[in-house]
Formats: sequence, C-alpha cells, structure tokens
Amino acid sequence: MQIKNLSAAQVQPFGEILSAESELLPPCAERWQIRPGADVRELRADGPVVLDYVSGMPLLVIYEKDARSVYYLDRVLALRPGVRFSIAALGSGCEVDCRARQPGLVQLLACHPAEEFSGTGSELKLERLYTFFYQECASDFYFRGEQHEAFELVYVDRGELHNLAGGADVLLRQQQLMLIGRNVWHMQYADRPVSFLTVSFRAAELPCSRLTGRALSLTARQIGLVRQMLEAHGAESYAYDCVESLLKLLLADLLRGSRPPTPRSPCPRPATPSAASSTALSSSSPRGPEKSSACRRLPTRRTSARHICTACSDLSSVSRRGRISQRSCCAAERCPWARSQKSSAFPASSTFPVSSAPSRA
Repeated sequence: MQIKNLSAAQVQPFGEILSAESELLPPCAERWQIRPGADVRELRADGPVVLDYVSGMPLLVIYEKDARSVYYLDRVLALRPGVRFSIAALGSGCEVDCRARQPGLVQLLACHPAEEFSGTGSELKLERLYTFFYQECASDFYFRGEQHEAFELVYVDRGELHNLAGGADVLLRQQQLMLIGRNVWHMQYADRPVSFLTVSFRAAELPCSRLTGRALSLTARQIGLVRQMLEAHGAESYAYDCVESLLKLLLADLLRGSRPPTPRSPCPRPATPSAASSTALSSSSPRGPEKSSACRRLPTRRTSARHICTACSDLSSVSRRGRISQRSCCAAERCPWARSQKSSAFPASSTFPVSSAPSRA
C-alpha cells in the first residue's frame, strides 16, 4: 500500500483543500476517534463534508470503482458529495473532525480489517545475511556441491563458471549473476581461472524465487551496486548493515526487470575432459551413499581458492591499495578445505582442484 501526499492537484477528482481558518468550514462537527486494530469503516458523503485532522497520523482512503488510493491526511479537506472514503490510523490511533451542514450526511457502507491499511509494507523480505565472500580460483576449479536452506547469489567478476543446480548446468560469464534457490543441491566447476562473489542469505520464498535457476546479465546500475557491496564490506563500521541494504536494492532492481523464464532444453556440456568428468559427478544423487561415492571419485591434486572480502579485479581497486580484510560480515562457520582422493573413474591426467568456503571472522 503506497501512501500519497495530499496535494491540491491530487485531490481535484474528489475534493478541495481548505484553509484551517476558512469561513467555509461547516459549523456542525463530529469528532471521530480511530483506535489501532479497529475495523475501518467505508463511508459515503451524501452532501458536502469537511475532514479536519486533530491528532495522530490519520490516513484518508478514497474508493474508485475496484481500486482505492491512500493519502496522508494532514490538511483540511472538503469532500464532494457521493465520494466513498475511509479514515484509518497509522501507529497508535488518531482523531479527525468530520464537519457537515447537518447531521446524517455520512452513510456507513462496509467495514474492512485494519490490517489492510497498516501503512507501506516491504514486498521483499530479506531476513538475514549469512555469508559474503569473494574467491579467485585457478584453472580446473571444482566444488563438489552442497545444499542448504538459504538463497545463494553467485556473481562472476572475471572468467566463466559452471553452476549445476536443480539438474541444469548454467554457465555464468563475466558480469552475469545467478540466484540458487532454497534447498537446491548445487555444485560448481570451471576449466579456466575464474573470480566470483558468493552471497548467501535467508529470505521469504517469494518474490526471490522468480530470479532463480538462470543466468542474469546485469545493467551498469546493478554492477555498480555489486561494486558498492564489495567496498562496503571492507568498512570499519556498519559493514553488515550497508551490505544487507545494497543486496536488497540489487534484488529489487533485478525483480523489477525480471520476466518469467521460458522453458528450454538443458544446455550442452562443453566438450572438454574436465567438463565430461564433472557431468558424471553431477548426475549422481546429492544424498546418501551416492553423494559420498561422488566425493570419493575426486582425484588427488588440490589447490585453494584465495578468499578475500574486497574486490581485487575490475570491480574495485581497493585491494590493490592493500586494504584487504579477512573478516566476514556474518557469523558463518569455518568450513574445512575439501580434500580429494584417488579414483579410477578419471584418467591420471584429469584433475579437479577444490575450493573452500569462507572462514569465520
């Protein structure tokens, strides 16, 4: 519900703003006390009626066919005959004087729950930011996979990154983003060096689920928001608050421009030995013995992805000035470095380095 300003231009279709000292004010006044939680009355003015706010934060609701508009009532307003309206309250209640030439000019039409008029609400409910980290990975990067109740945002800064989620292989290129849904098992791999940002957070299923499962190319404005997130994360104070606010702005901007995904066939896997081996791993179930078996098939070579918390690429030059921070803006658990074991499932020349998750600050 959007609350509008009660200006002279806004009220022309249904009334007129008067001066508080105007001689046009009707002499007969009835004071309405609107208490919090009480039903909101839908009324009709059968003659000239003047509404004059007294105390609190009153809302004026104007009904027009099947729609309604809400205004903040902070002026003296004369309503035209026949207008349907309500007075609701923000906060702890309000008082409004209803003035008319004679009693009985206001008729009760219906009652509505007070919750419908509780003020502007957030459509995007971001509950908590869990992890925020940036990784620079060597060639043949491989992450064996995980599943959790949080949404996970992946943004590729440089290079290309494959994300296997929900049975689909989504290739992210530079300046592309993907949102992985809640409780969706996912793994990642890359054949060449790649740098990417990962943010996990808890939020309501809707509307965030409208963005999941596909590659999203960012606009210049959205790339700027990612840059600001990386810079804000290295701040000395209020880092969590700034990152959380910028993340919400980014998601809202993506949702405004999003369209429902069209069904399409799965993307073909790249014809490289590493990708072919990764396909064999992704086809196994992420649970139970099959998941363990997939992990045992990892070869012996191990490299690490360097974890930093500020941008060190074309997103930002902060890290080049030596201001690299090892702290994270959330209380995430330290995850051990994943280690691989020998397996006859891959040729001796095929290797998959394993990355890590961020450390607890």
